[in-house]
Amino acid sequence: AWAYKLATGLTVGSVTISVTGILTGIVVFIIGYFLTRWFQGWLDGSVMARGKVDTGVRNSIRLAVGYAGVALAALVGVSAAG
Repeated sequence: AWAYKLATGLTVGSVTISVTGILTGIVVFIIGYFLTRWFQGWLDGSVMARGKVDTGVRNSIRLAVGYAGVALAALVGVSAAG
């Protein structure tokens, strides 16, 4: 009975918490995180390296893209979790 309750959702007040929702959110976040890291590497290696962009500018852009991507992945993960 408790396993069914945990899988389908446990209601606390007006919030329903389910293991499947939490796991879905975590998986979505991990996928978003790895897509962000891949995009950072592609941007740095393929786009900015060919354009002869200064090293400091490359690092700044790569860092900003990383922060934005992880923040977006977190928001989408929380949204997917419900």
